[in-house]
Amino acid sequence: MKKVTVYITTKNRPKDFSRALGSVINQTYSNLEIIVVDDGSSPVNSSLNKNFCSKDNRVVYVRNEESVGAPAARNIAISLANGFFVTGLDDDDFFEIRRVELFVDKWNELNQNSHNIPVGFLYSQYKIFTSKEKYFFSKFPCVATSDAILISNCVGNQIFAPLENWFAAGLFDEKMPAWQDLELFYRFCKRVGCGILVNNPSYVFFDIRSSDRISTKGVDRIKRAYNCFLEGNSYLSSSDKAWLYMQIFSKYYGFRPSSKDVAYFFSLRPSVKQILKFLLRFVF
Repeated sequence: MKKVTVYITTKNRPKDFSRALGSVINQTYSNLEIIVVDDGSSPVNSSLNKNFCSKDNRVVYVRNEESVGAPAARNIAISLANGFFVTGLDDDDFFEIRRVELFVDKWNELNQNSHNIPVGFLYSQYKIFTSKEKYFFSKFPCVATSDAILISNCVGNQIFAPLENWFAAGLFDEKMPAWQDLELFYRFCKRVGCGILVNNPSYVFFDIRSSDRISTKGVDRIKRAYNCFLEGNSYLSSSDKAWLYMQIFSKYYGFRPSSKDVAYFFSLRPSVKQILKFLLRFVF
């Protein structure tokens, strides 16, 4: 039974964190290492978090005196990992009880059966809460490729992969102000192999939308992430850039393109298919 490292980064959410941590501790797959990076929580909350972690000897607690941000905190955890596999959990979400077991079983199954494409990571369906009572299930595709990820985040925000694959992909880009997951998953597909779906909603994600999603500050942050993505992946074609640019104005964020945004999009010489998708999404 190979060890699985699960990382959790947290900051000033002890109640949510305790639920997240409990969902990992109670997994049916027991050979776990749980690395918690407390990213600059207040002394009171850090004390609470450390107390939660002390209740299971599989948990390693690390505290950053000052916050370094989610990508850097995740990279700290991954760099400390001793597991053969690594996966993660956000502190305001939680795992269903068989999540890790399902991933390990799927990876073993893939290794036993021949397949024509290299596999870099696994991902799952999500149960997504939009309020305390309302939820829906994701409909992610069976395979995630680099081309598909440029069109939309068809993976989610957490993956499962051998530790060596994380380093081969290059870990999280700490300069990204947003889209850290998207950008890493793209590099995983380009450098290591595609993603394969475990068709079970074993990750519970809370998508409680805030007004910042539709603010000027919000759209500027996403545009900065777009530019950082281009800087880190300079080989992207104009068509690739057009697909990625459209993600800024997806229904998830609710941003509307300005005349400058439209002009930039057309400067990328989009295909007829891309233009039609752009118009259908943003004009009608």
